Amino acid sequence: MARFLEAALSQQRHRVSMLFFVITIGFGLTQIWACRYQMNPDSMDYLDIARDLATGHWAAIANGYWGTLNSLLLAPLFRFRLSPETELFLVHLGGIVILLFAFFSFRLLLNSLLDTTHLYRDSEFRSPPEWALCALGYSLFLWSSLTMIGAAVIGPDLLVTAFIYLAASILLRLRRETNPLSFAMFGLTLGVGYWAKAIMFPIGLLFLTLSIFRVRRWKPALFSLLAFAVAAAPLMLMLSLPRGRFTFGDSGKLNYSALVSPGGRVINWQGDPTASGVAKHPTRRLADLAIYEFNGPIPGTYPPSYDPSYWNEGRRATFSLRSQLRAIVRHVPPNF
Repeated sequence: MARFLEAALSQQRHRVSMLFFVITIGFGLTQIWACRYQMNPDSMDYLDIARDLATGHWAAIANGYWGTLNSLLLAPLFRFRLSPETELFLVHLGGIVILLFAFFSFRLLLNSLLDTTHLYRDSEFRSPPEWALCALGYSLFLWSSLTMIGAAVIGPDLLVTAFIYLAASILLRLRRETNPLSFAMFGLTLGVGYWAKAIMFPIGLLFLTLSIFRVRRWKPALFSLLAFAVAAAPLMLMLSLPRGRFTFGDSGKLNYSALVSPGGRVINWQGDPTASGVAKHPTRRLADLAIYEFNGPIPGTYPPSYDPSYWNEGRRATFSLRSQLRAIVRHVPPNF
């Protein structure tokens, strides 16, 4: 009887998954087609990095501000001589591949959650049917992936969510695992995710810490830590050595300095306000109008945004409780 129930629940879960798989492809392709000619300023820099990688300039992968895994995946498209319209459309179309990667990563996470918590087996609490929980989970996935992020946006955000889903699903299963390969895969997932965006480095350390407390076995946890280090160390070294300082990426520091404390701008930063630091090699303002000259080693369609970490070298971020609270209030939705 128990086996029959397990098989029925598994089949029910599979049917809901396939339904939302079709919905995800349909909505994803519709959004990509509707936005096939759109591109924001950040996308321009990701495509510039992809072009540099396609022509063999591998140093571009160590960008101090932008995560470059997404650009690395797009680089093969720029090996062909395509028209700008075709090029942009194919880049957008690559978003459906990332969306499906995120979908299957979320599917693993949702199945892991249901298997771990056993909500449908709890006799003391009458939980919703499993098909309803699956439908709710996939609906939240669609909302976050297509509304909050967007499959048509050229950037690493959707790719980052896929790595988080995948790492979380592995974490939930680690307590039952004895194979060191599973622990190594956990660390490798977090390490490769760091190449997509710098925020994955501290998130990866948090995941690794949680895995130690969840598994409560030190030896297998070392495989996760070693795999994470092997995957993350090359990028960290490529970022740190040319700058003569340790860094896993400067985007967090620069954005906190500009948007929270002490303030100022990231693009064409001239050293204002005073507390933000002393610019080592800024762009040069030519007049009272916002006209700037940039003459340096940075390439790109618009060099000041291609690698802001170079133009903002010397910048500091300071903590101010008042500025922090003001920034939080400013980003609270108006109807919250």
